[in-house]
Amino acid sequence: MKGYAKEYRKKNLEKIREWYRQYRIAHPEECKRYYKKWREAHLGQCSLLRKRYRARKNRAEGSHTLEEWELLKKHYDYKCAICGKKEPEIELEEDHIIPLSKGGLDSMENIQPLCRSCN
Repeated sequence: MKGYAKEYRKKNLEKIREWYRQYRIAHPEECKRYYKKWREAHLGQCSLLRKRYRARKNRAEGSHTLEEWELLKKHYDYKCAICGKKEPEIELEEDHIIPLSKGGLDSMENIQPLCRSCN
């Protein structure tokens, strides 16, 4: 059954996309509730997606995953690189050492963990 569904989806991708588009138009409140619930359940993933979008918008090269960000925080012992405060006392944010707006890369080599007040 799974193989059939995969094959059907591949052959009818445009038809399926149109169906979803029509569904979203016909049921906006239901879709809004669903997406809100999904975003609340996937905060880290949503944050990363927003950051990737911003990086693409600024035409920044490079990318990184949520797992790489977690490894970087672990490397810094979950501490802010400037003030040294540690999670969970504060929430660490990705700081681009060379800002994306100034041509910096969106890669782990250009990112450091900072707390909100230091960022």
